[in-house]
Amino acid sequence: MDFPPALNLLTQFGCGFVLLRSLSLVFNFLGLLLMLSFWFKVWRFSWNSKSAIRFLCTSGGVPQIRFCLDKVAWGVSKAKTAPLRKARPSRSSSSIRKRTNGSRERGNAGSEDGSEGKGENEKDIGNEDEVLDVMTLKNFVKMERLKANAACADLEKERTAAASSAEEAMAMILRLQNEKSAVEIQATQFRRMAEQKLDYDQEVIESLQWTITQHEVQKCELEDQMEICREELRQFMRDEDIEQLEVEVSRDYMYDDEEEDGDRYDNSVVSSPETESQTL
Repeated sequence: MDFPPALNLLTQFGCGFVLLRSLSLVFNFLGLLLMLSFWFKVWRFSWNSKSAIRFLCTSGGVPQIRFCLDKVAWGVSKAKTAPLRKARPSRSSSSIRKRTNGSRERGNAGSEDGSEGKGENEKDIGNEDEVLDVMTLKNFVKMERLKANAACADLEKERTAAASSAEEAMAMILRLQNEKSAVEIQATQFRRMAEQKLDYDQEVIESLQWTITQHEVQKCELEDQMEICREELRQFMRDEDIEQLEVEVSRDYMYDDEEEDGDRYDNSVVSSPETESQTL
């Protein structure tokens, strides 16, 4: 059975998802194997480099790293040691002991010289690093202080500006409140005066209406009386004499009305200031 027909058959039965999942698992496993092999090679390379460095150190070379300000130099100082030669068999054990002691002394002297030079270099490098660290820290502290002072000055300016704006706002609020209270007092006074004036005008209107009704009633009564008097006078007088008598009576009545109106006007002029003072 070929691979494509099998794949089509699996997709028809709904097993494509399972196949893809299994393929993803296989690819993940292969990726893990590749990563493990890569890390194993890296570890092997580091182990080989460490063994080479150890071989150099044991053979007499002392690696030293000298740090400078701008450049990094790698120097390897080798102790002045003679190459190892195959020792020939000596005739006596004393000569062998002397040679071994001499080689040991030379090795110790070379190692001491290398360690002393290394210690001095490390001390110099440490002192330079400390000086640089102190200088950088001082500069950093100065910069931070300047930033802090600038921030404090900005905060002080903002605080003073906020305080001045708050004081101005409070003064404006108090002024508006005073104006509002004064306007409210004036409005209440005007409202009371208007209400009192309306009440007074309403009373005057009612009194005038009552007087008008009274005058109309009196007028009707007088007209009735005049008709009665005319009927009685017609029995004893002519119509011309009656008309002349009515004209004379009307004149006298008009004269009396004018006098009464003048008196009423004077009384109203005198009473109006009193009423206004009472309303105020």
